[in-house]
Amino acid sequence: MNLKTKIIAAASAVVMLFGAVFSCHSVPAGHVGVPRLFGKVYSEPLPEGINFLNPFASVVDYDCREEAFTIDDITFPSQDQLSSTADITIKWRINSAQANELYQNTGLREAVVDRHLEPKARSLIREVSRSVKTAEEFYNNETQVKTQTELSDLLRTAMTPKGIIVAEVMVRDVKLPKIVQDGVLAKKVREQKAQEQQAELVRFTTEQQQIVEKSKADLESSRIEAEKLKVEADAKAYSLETEAKAKAK
Repeated sequence: MNLKTKIIAAASAVVMLFGAVFSCHSVPAGHVGVPRLFGKVYSEPLPEGINFLNPFASVVDYDCREEAFTIDDITFPSQDQLSSTADITIKWRINSAQANELYQNTGLREAVVDRHLEPKARSLIREVSRSVKTAEEFYNNETQVKTQTELSDLLRTAMTPKGIIVAEVMVRDVKLPKIVQDGVLAKKVREQKAQEQQAELVRFTTEQQQIVEKSKADLESSRIEAEKLKVEADAKAYSLETEAKAKAK
């Protein structure tokens, strides 16, 4: 056996020995690896890239990238015993540092949504809605923003200890109860009619003012014309009187 053959054989033996002691696993970008050995979850996650570990261990690649899910037509009850509906979208991701613990206690990402995010969001919506006095208030953008902010803060506080990071909660497509929709529509019609009446009143008042101003102008013009005629008449009378006196002499 020559030297080259010996080197190759030795290298192969080292690789085989290393493979018998360790195995490697490549963790994709945006993920962490959750290693398990005979059912027991390791305490530390594996970072992105190549990792060497016990050959008997298996690895679950846990996606830690941000994603969003939407709950459609969720109910928002208010103090007036009426219920509005809306869609809420939650943007969230897994805290990679707590991925092993979250996997051990909850399972895969789908279970995180089903067991934690969605049930808690539904519960908090009922809590947040209690501060809204009437369903009609949900029609105001200010109320929608306030509800969205409170819901985001409360859900974030509840999920952070579990290793779930809530980035944003959006409330969209708010639908009021039909009785409230009808009331809002009737109110808009009344407001529009009042605006039209106000505009008509302003137009009528303006026209009347114009008529009064024109009458004043006509009256002033008549007065000036009458004075002019009087002056002309007085002048003519004076001329005739003067002429008559001259003839009498």
